[in-house]
Amino acid sequence: MNRALRQWGWMALCVAAAGAQSGPGILMADATRTPHVTVEWETGDGKTVKLEGDRDYKSPGDKTPLGKNIECYVALGGTRMEKGNGDPHGALLRVGLYKRDAKELFFEGIKEDGRVTIRMDHVWMNQPVEARAKTGLMHERYMLSDLEACGLDANSRNLIVTVDPEDPLKKLVQEGSGRFGGLDGVGPEHGKVEAKVEVDGSVTMTVSFPYPLLRHVKDPNLRTKPGAFFEPQHFHVEVEVVAKGETGK
Repeated sequence: MNRALRQWGWMALCVAAAGAQSGPGILMADATRTPHVTVEWETGDGKTVKLEGDRDYKSPGDKTPLGKNIECYVALGGTRMEKGNGDPHGALLRVGLYKRDAKELFFEGIKEDGRVTIRMDHVWMNQPVEARAKTGLMHERYMLSDLEACGLDANSRNLIVTVDPEDPLKKLVQEGSGRFGGLDGVGPEHGKVEAKVEVDGSVTMTVSFPYPLLRHVKDPNLRTKPGAFFEPQHFHVEVEVVAKGETGK
């Protein structure tokens, strides 16, 4: 089932350009228009690092350098679809970041307790949509060597952080592999997801989170200073959009 859903997601990309002209039906991205990605963070000396660039819809394997230690890709589909929890009238917008050098920090020079902001804009679908910020999530994936060094096994490799504290994914994720409600925007230790449809019909997704949210919940090291805990080797953020007027589930 999960494999079929993933294959459907990538097949949708292959016909998205045609779908942009065909009108209502399966919800797909308009691949004739290129999304724009921006990643920002504040450094310890008070400066702001801003990396940005256009990205066509690709698979994670087709990531390309965005700047500093970050490689980036934009795609349809994501964790919610793979878990069988996506709305049948919807699609998932996804931005993924990889480390270019696994031994270096993800966000060079980030200040302690600094925040990271990831924005994806200029996203058009093949029909009008509504954006559902409550479905937003971040899926972090860690290196086995880092887990083993902290006495953790391969079952801890994935960590899912959601907006909704009672997200349906809670029942589908292994205990100890989630921060449910970690992106609900409540308090300085939580991140926040915003998703909106602009006046021109395009979609903008913005995910902002405190750097310590990259620390695994099972990490026995309680420090949150940059470089004092193991980070994920890659992660992605996603949000669901639904065909306008569809109630979904």
